[in-house]
Amino acid sequence: MSNQHLTPINVQNPIVISPTAEQQRLTKCGVNVYKERIAKQPAVTGECWVYKHKYTLNKKHEQINNRKRKALQSDTVDNESDQLDPSDTEDTEEPRSEKKKVEVVDDANYEYNEDGMKHRPIQKKSKNIRCKAQLMVYCYEDDEDNVELTYVNNHDGHVPGSIGDVQYLRKSKELNDRILEELHKGYHVPKSSRFGHINTVDVYNILCKYRKELCCLDKDDFKSVKKQLEAFQSMQYYIWIDVTDNENPSKRLTSKDFAFGFVAPWQLEYFEKAQFVSLDATHEVSKYKDGVLYTMVIRDPVAGRGVPITYLLTNDLSSKPLLGWFRSLATIGLNPQRFTIDNSLPEDNAIVQVWPSCSIQHCIWHVMRAWMQNVQAKIHGSIGRTPTQAKAHIRPRLKELMYEKNTEQFHVLLSNFLTEFQDSQCEFITYFKTYYIDKWDGRAYERWDCSYQPQVFYAMSTNNYIESWHNQLKTIYLKQKRTYRLDVLMNLLADDVSFDITEEVNCLSANVGRIESTERCLRANEIKAEE
Repeated sequence: MSNQHLTPINVQNPIVISPTAEQQRLTKCGVNVYKERIAKQPAVTGECWVYKHKYTLNKKHEQINNRKRKALQSDTVDNESDQLDPSDTEDTEEPRSEKKKVEVVDDANYEYNEDGMKHRPIQKKSKNIRCKAQLMVYCYEDDEDNVELTYVNNHDGHVPGSIGDVQYLRKSKELNDRILEELHKGYHVPKSSRFGHINTVDVYNILCKYRKELCCLDKDDFKSVKKQLEAFQSMQYYIWIDVTDNENPSKRLTSKDFAFGFVAPWQLEYFEKAQFVSLDATHEVSKYKDGVLYTMVIRDPVAGRGVPITYLLTNDLSSKPLLGWFRSLATIGLNPQRFTIDNSLPEDNAIVQVWPSCSIQHCIWHVMRAWMQNVQAKIHGSIGRTPTQAKAHIRPRLKELMYEKNTEQFHVLLSNFLTEFQDSQCEFITYFKTYYIDKWDGRAYERWDCSYQPQVFYAMSTNNYIESWHNQLKTIYLKQKRTYRLDVLMNLLADDVSFDITEEVNCLSANVGRIESTERCLRANEIKAEE
């Protein structure tokens, strides 16, 4: 089981219909049910049609007379003015057009620009794509109980049922009824008994008991972990255990010494596009001393949120398990261009040995925080400046160094900075040179200066994505509890976390729901480009 490589499984993007949707189209049905059958087509073929009621005979004559009257008034002859508009007598695809403009006195949906003109805020793209597809419904006298359906023209500008088209489909009536049914169930008991007084703690305790029964495959936590890893492997997970040659994995899985990682099939799909990776460890996720969870997170290009792509659980805080884990991941296709990490020596050394050409970005937030803490502790008053004035003088100089984008100008600024403060602030300059210049063969500045990190602000200059993910894990899933067994934590990551993340990413990828902040920014840029 240890260090075995599994072939990644490629899971297709979620779509509503199959490629043979044309074969599932309606061709004939009863005259009393054809409207209901057409309304159910979005779930079958991904096509949403709207039925337009036919005009009565009087309305048809009135329409023709109005057209003739307008033609005479304008002194123009329209040879086709006495013909009906085909769209008045046929079923067409649901028109994708914007809502009619209505004058509103005051509405929260409107904003005012600099000139005081009222305009609508940034919204999603219009659904109006001028699709020519039509659905014709015929009923003949010789068969009045049935109708025949004929499809005219191909879809233009969109692919029914595709990931980009599903956002325009309505929720089905069955789904709405199911949601309403669940809401009506409720929970009603007499208030005179203990059963009528239930709080969230009662529910949470039952949930914990259920999860323990589900996850604990053995009384011994590490025997249960071994069984859980075997189950993961049967589900096409990639499993890694830090063992030496010919060593039994069970000897490495003990409370005193453990290190193992796993990757789910859906996470393997991200390896090819994992160019910019954020890595960090979080403590207090298990009951074992020094137990930590390492997570690699990338920014999903479509959803615009951080997504974990692999996990490592260990109580060895050295670079040894990281080195083995990284080498194992490299064999299955992980080859990032940049790692964003905290100022961690074990992580840094392991990355350099496995991916020597990979750029390492130290989280600028953590670097700046360390600088400011040492400025507060090590900066003293000098000639002509009080301690407060000296600190206020050096802070902007440090920020200028970090955010300088020109390499040559950075070295000029760095040389001037060291020369200026070498004598007056010797203690701080010694600290600064030791940890941020002299390390890594005197090139430590490449890990925090902007000029050595192209696309630094786009490609995760901080560890915010992974910090946010660890906060969600501890707050939402672990409820700020530390006494979790490792098998329970593994089950949480493999089931609850995976389900929530994949569902959220799929919804955001399909553009279903309200417009998100990332999409809003992109839409604003599109509007500017169109204008």
